Amino acid sequence: MLRRATSLRGALVLLCVLLLVAPVVGGVSPRAQGKRHTIEACEPEDITYADPEDPSLTVVVGTVCAATADAETGTAPIADGCTSTAYALAGHRWDKAYTGRIDPRGSGLTETAVMTAFRAAATTWDAAAAATLFGGFTVGGDASKVGTRDGVNQIGFRNLGTTGVLGRTTTWFTSAGVAFESDAVYNTAYKWSTTGERSKADLQSVATHELGHAFGLDHAPTTTANACLTMYYKSTLGSTAQRTLGSGDLLGIQKKYGAPATATPTPFQATFTKHGSNTWWIEVKVTANLPLAGVTASVNGDAPVALAKSSWGTWSKSVYVPVGSTVVFTAKATDGQTARSAPMAWP
Repeated sequence: MLRRATSLRGALVLLCVLLLVAPVVGGVSPRAQGKRHTIEACEPEDITYADPEDPSLTVVVGTVCAATADAETGTAPIADGCTSTAYALAGHRWDKAYTGRIDPRGSGLTETAVMTAFRAAATTWDAAAAATLFGGFTVGGDASKVGTRDGVNQIGFRNLGTTGVLGRTTTWFTSAGVAFESDAVYNTAYKWSTTGERSKADLQSVATHELGHAFGLDHAPTTTANACLTMYYKSTLGSTAQRTLGSGDLLGIQKKYGAPATATPTPFQATFTKHGSNTWWIEVKVTANLPLAGVTASVNGDAPVALAKSSWGTWSKSVYVPVGSTVVFTAKATDGQTARSAPMAWP
């Protein structure tokens, strides 16, 4: 998991890594200081060290592991309808929309497929927050520049070896917690897909997870109840579940950037026109500004009865209506709003 860097000097660098489970071979000490680190396998803890090129910078490396090909449960986790409310926040946020360059070479996918997956992933987070998080992606740059602090948000594909690492995100931010650059690399040692192929990593799922790190989220607590979350520390080959944000993912991003305003529904308006009447028949024409789900009629305050829509557009039913009665019609829109007529003398 990733934790907030302790250094308050200069810019902070946050490395977020999405891994598949793999044997721990070699590796580096989570607490080693003053040297550059290479992630060789799944590390159970964060690695924090001073950047050897600029000691005022702090680097935090987080490794995350996952079951391969549904090895743990036999089925992929389901994110849709995920009600876990767990989340964890990193120490940074953006004060402007994130824009980036993507080098699709080496992905094994078409340029269109790569760009579509990344845009869908970024739009998922953008739609969940009040702030505008995503400013757009363009094709360009070079994957070799990922991890270089050069003012470019570069995304690309490189061979990181079969260590279990699927993707790694590096984010630089100031002592005030304002992010100013975030790069990400995706491992070509693993096969990628955009269609949920069982033996391949789903690009949109992994990109949604990694962009969550870029936007300021850490991994959700590592309990089974949180396995359905996008920001859970595991990812399953062949699963598309992490494309969909769970409750905790939504709460986390909205803690950072606020919740989007609830759209104000269009006020429902309807007019009711009497369309022929007698003591055994009710018929009305309803003109409305929203699609209708149904119309009911109440005779003399009795329980409303549902009317049927005729082929010519009116609503009617055979109902006994004594002379001198009043009828009140209620129309219901497909979004649940209702409108009621004034009492009408009947027949």
